[in-house]
Amino acid sequence: MVDGSLSKAHVRVESFDRSILRRAAKPGVPALDDFESPAEPLPFWRTKRLEELDRDEWESLCDRCGRCCLNKLEDEETGEIYWTNVACRLLDHASACCSSYPNRHDFVPDCIELDPDEVVSQTYTWLPPTCGYRLIAGGRDLMWWHPLVSGDPDTVHAAGISIRNRVISEVDVPEDRLEDHLVDWPGLVPDGTTLPPRS
Repeated sequence: MVDGSLSKAHVRVESFDRSILRRAAKPGVPALDDFESPAEPLPFWRTKRLEELDRDEWESLCDRCGRCCLNKLEDEETGEIYWTNVACRLLDHASACCSSYPNRHDFVPDCIELDPDEVVSQTYTWLPPTCGYRLIAGGRDLMWWHPLVSGDPDTVHAAGISIRNRVISEVDVPEDRLEDHLVDWPGLVPDGTTLPPRS
């Protein structure tokens, strides 16, 4: 017989200490709080345009692969870019980072400082396809090995994306011999890797 006792029982359950429900959960069965945790906020690279990033966010988008610091040759007639395995004199071959980043223009005046508008317009055709700036500008997410995603700066090396152990310094190569060092890998997505879908 329905006499209102069900509604009273329901009120009693709602007034229980939530910690009791959590402790009462069976092994392998999520506790009540597991269903009610707030959603994690989206990372900045999914919510901001490149031109909206602050300086620290902008710098952190670089995955430190070192590919953009390789010497490249451009066909004057077609504009096609050809990669070499010859690295800038300032590039540290172990870390794949610039050894004098804040002062790099003092030593390499033609080192290019990326401009958000130019990245978005894809003017920089020489950025590797896996570059974080290029991916975000193209409406894609970062790759799994990116330090912002993995939380580990070494995943870019472990994934075989960086220039570590694959390059030589321009100090050892005369400029007129760069054509002897043409390679394809800096401009390619590694085998077995798929770029994230466009959002």
